[in-house]
Amino acid sequence: MVVLLLPTRVRDLSLGPEATSRLADLGVTYAALLSDEEGVAVVLDGSLFDPTTSARAALSAIGAGGEARMLHPLAQVSVLGA
Repeated sequence: MVVLLLPTRVRDLSLGPEATSRLADLGVTYAALLSDEEGVAVVLDGSLFDPTTSARAALSAIGAGGEARMLHPLAQVSVLGA
């Protein structure tokens, strides 16, 4: 999983059919767009997705250009109810 943080001026992002097809070719099986007044985040995940080699291609696929900060997971846990 990787989270890509984009500046606020990047607002014309797409997860349409062409973008998701290109993401699937990169090994992405889950994608989400999130935003607030300070910026946009793109969450990408997939067991075959390698963000170190494909993050820039993924940004291009969704129309984000090349300017992004990349956050990698430090920990991931499942939370179960008592």
